[in-house]
Amino acid sequence: MAHHVDYVRPDGRTLTGFGHDPMVLLWDVAHRTLRGRLTGHLFNIAFSPDGRTLAGASSRHILLWHSADRTLSAVQDDPSPQVNALAFGPDGRTLATVGGTVGLPSVVAGSAVALWRDGRVIARLDGHTGPVLDAVFSPDGRTLASAAADQAVILWQTDARHSASTSAACSSAAWPKRSGGRTSPDDRIRTRAPRREPPVRQHERVKLRAHPMMRLMMALVGLGWICCVPQLVAVIVGVEGDVLRPEHVLRAQPAELVLAAVLALPLIVSGVAFVVRSPIWGVTCDDDVIRVHRFFSTRRVPVGRATGVRRTWSGGAEILWRDERGWPKWARVTAFSTTLFTPRAVAGFLKEHNEASLDALKLWIERHATAPPCGPATHG
Repeated sequence: MAHHVDYVRPDGRTLTGFGHDPMVLLWDVAHRTLRGRLTGHLFNIAFSPDGRTLAGASSRHILLWHSADRTLSAVQDDPSPQVNALAFGPDGRTLATVGGTVGLPSVVAGSAVALWRDGRVIARLDGHTGPVLDAVFSPDGRTLASAAADQAVILWQTDARHSASTSAACSSAAWPKRSGGRTSPDDRIRTRAPRREPPVRQHERVKLRAHPMMRLMMALVGLGWICCVPQLVAVIVGVEGDVLRPEHVLRAQPAELVLAAVLALPLIVSGVAFVVRSPIWGVTCDDDVIRVHRFFSTRRVPVGRATGVRRTWSGGAEILWRDERGWPKWARVTAFSTTLFTPRAVAGFLKEHNEASLDALKLWIERHATAPPCGPATHG
């Protein structure tokens, strides 16, 4: 469920929202219908003044989409280790990003304001002593206000008419001491701001799970297998018209007990595995490893060796990676796979969820992997 739904396109027609899953939802305000989805695990989003571009803050990355066709146009690395907020200037070309990580010294946390124009940083504004939480441009674009966890608001004087290389156009005043409600002689104001804690991000983790209906179905299948075990044993030991009881098992022949164990044990193991592992069926992406959760095992793929994601001709989904010797490998992702025997209606029902999850996984690998891309994929 989305926990941020307060970002509206300037024309007032589109409402955006995002939550803990790697998805941004776009709603049509007039018709109250879902227009589309964008893939990304975000902390903050902003529309450009003309509404054509949507920017999102994801960890230390900035993601830019074309709002018309909802395609990802660029992924940029911000100077801060964690981007907390971003804002477009009135000209639509200037983008301000603010960031910093709670619990770290200001130098390590990178508590600064960065100004972007045409895909590159034109100025970095240092002045806050704590993580910066939010920023907003004035209507004329000449002033940028930033608020931080140091309980201070700084007004930066900007000049959008200067060239991108002129970082001296942005500066902050030197303050004699910190005090609430004080105004400096040159009208650059520094005052108390409400305390607001930014999201604590020790490390970045993305959880991509199979469709909820598929997970529920597999859990029910596992319960069904477990419930079938007593009936199976009763048939083998010759219990008719009665409920299986311990004395029936004690009177059974050794051969019957062996047969019951051989047939019932796989059902019990499989049923328990389906029930226990269905909630985590999918992929978990951490800073150093990608965990592919299956029903009977978990495959670990080092992030630095992952090279991409692909669909097979039969509908399967695979993560491509290279081992220590550079040989291409693959890890099948059953949570987002279909087979030739999957009914067309079921495959169509799962397609949107599976493709969105694979897009998120592909984006994660592109941002974190360091291995060279694989050539024509071969199963090794």
